[in-house]
Amino acid sequence: MKNADSEHYKTLLAHLVWMARMPAAKAHAWFRVQELEKEPYGFYVGIQDEFLAIMRKDKPAENA
Repeated sequence: MKNADSEHYKTLLAHLVWMARMPAAKAHAWFRVQELEKEPYGFYVGIQDEFLAIMRKDKPAENA
């Protein structure tokens, strides 16, 4: 099983996205995503790409 399929990974990703939607916690959430991506055992490889994809999808279109 890939780590991205684990319940812990999905829960952690959802929590980081939730945090990033709050202006006061956005920088911390991004910092944590970057830390997890570099985690030495590789449990969170790909979390940064998934996080960015979710955040970009949720971003409102400007001048739409």
